[in-house]
Amino acid sequence: MSSHLLELCLSRDTDAALRLSSQISDEHVKLLILQQTLESESPNKRSYVGLSVNETIRSCILDGLEKKVDKIKKDFSIPDKR
Repeated sequence: MSSHLLELCLSRDTDAALRLSSQISDEHVKLLILQQTLESESPNKRSYVGLSVNETIRSCILDGLEKKVDKIKKDFSIPDKR
């Protein structure tokens, strides 16, 4: 989500902007918690925190954590084509 879109929402509808901001924050927290878990489970002690969702999926694949990839794709609504 770009900051421009968030600014546009803020200028038009404060309630919608607050809901959007809250949703983005919730997703980010969910990703950070997942990444902390992955770091503790990574056989290569790879650093996950701070990666994007796509980078997290790639790192899981490299670490052989295919079941985690499926969970991430489901939790973050990532289509198979990506």
